[in-house]
Amino acid sequence: MEIYRSRPNLFARFLVISGIFALGYILGVVRIVDLPQLRFAGWLLMAICAVAGSTLLFHLLRGGLCIRVNDEGFHDTRWGIGVIPWTEVQSTGVHRFSNLEFLYLALSDEEKWFQRMPFWRRAEVKLCRKMGVPHFAVSLAGTTGKIDPLRAEIDEYLTEPDSP
Repeated sequence: MEIYRSRPNLFARFLVISGIFALGYILGVVRIVDLPQLRFAGWLLMAICAVAGSTLLFHLLRGGLCIRVNDEGFHDTRWGIGVIPWTEVQSTGVHRFSNLEFLYLALSDEEKWFQRMPFWRRAEVKLCRKMGVPHFAVSLAGTTGKIDPLRAEIDEYLTEPDSP
């Protein structure tokens, strides 16, 4: 099973930001009304939209594979720790927090995998643990996947008698 990043909403946001940038251009550069406050607001709008637009463009072009579940193990490219073999995964579960769902993996040696993460991911895991999300939590927000089919696929690999 492979799950990819979703991108349709990003394009609509990019169009909205482009429209706001055009408004800023009209206010700041075209000078329909010659007020310094409007010129400043126009330039400020353009600067904010340039930053937001470049960030969205990066996310729009970034796409690609996000989660892979196969015979080797579980691989979430967002974690930056590589493939977690099935021998390390003890169990799975679903944790609901507000209107979000997380699939969590209970690993036999969590600290080993935790230390492999980049420091910003470790900070996210610590925050999730403070919110009550146990173990390694996988959010499928912003992807093409759903929690239930992913959990069923993982559970199949965990219950196979000839699982490596």
